[in-house]
Amino acid sequence: MTSYAMDLLNFVDVNFFDERHLRKFSGFMPWGRHHMLGIRLLSETGRPNIMYGLRDGRPVPLDILRPGERMGFLPAELPHHLTGDYGWWHINTTEEIYIPVRRSDDKIAFVIVEALFDDRYDFFVWYCPACYRRLFGREVNTGRVGIDGYWKAERDAIQEFNGDERHRRCPDCGTIHPKAYSFFSPEEEKVW
Repeated sequence: MTSYAMDLLNFVDVNFFDERHLRKFSGFMPWGRHHMLGIRLLSETGRPNIMYGLRDGRPVPLDILRPGERMGFLPAELPHHLTGDYGWWHINTTEEIYIPVRRSDDKIAFVIVEALFDDRYDFFVWYCPACYRRLFGREVNTGRVGIDGYWKAERDAIQEFNGDERHRRCPDCGTIHPKAYSFFSPEEEKVW
């Protein structure tokens, strides 16, 4: 039996906030048979960035950082973007659940759980930052290729988007979209 399976057998004894697990789950990893888990450790003031969703073609803030009071739920196929973490809008075919947990050191752990079924698809999408017309997008069957295939598809989509200004220029208003970036990009590249 793998050590990962042993961790699951001892589920109640797993501390997801120790350094080993924080590193492992910071960029999402499979958890159990049908889920992915991501964990972000934030300061006591919450995250410095904002999560947006699209409603009626316009961005609206999604504030779900109230530990002990609320958890966030994003329905399938809702475009959402977390500024400063991902330089693209994310759409997937499963729901996402966000659980904020206040730790004893007053930091906030932000736990994200998503389903990982065979027919799960993820979409990397860019909208014009001025008029929110869809500019470009790529998809990946994450349920088939797994989380490693997801990160490869993300990297390829970002390179393709950044590599051709025609993908970044809005045909309606002419605005040029900033370059895209990954969660794993250096901080100076994360501009929107």
